Amino acid sequence: MKKGTMIYLPVVLYKILSKHTDSEHRLSMPEILSLLEEEGYPAGRRSVYKAIDVLKENGVNIVFDKTGGMQGYRMDHLFTTAESLYLINAVQN
Repeated sequence: MKKGTMIYLPVVLYKILSKHTDSEHRLSMPEILSLLEEEGYPAGRRSVYKAIDVLKENGVNIVFDKTGGMQGYRMDHLFTTAESLYLINAVQN
């Protein structure tokens, strides 16, 4: 990965984790690398670990989960989808 695009890696990783993970779904490192490449940000494993550390240092709750015979990273969301929709409707009204 080029130095200039390295700056955007935590942001792109945040977007991927928020879109594809929750308490029941997680992404393995190969899946994360594949999704980053699809987004146009090919990265190495070490770069992803550094980006995860940056996100954790800035308050994002990223968890490495090894349950159910599968391991991977997931992001704990503040609200469920239903709670989010309820809040959006409340704000709009």
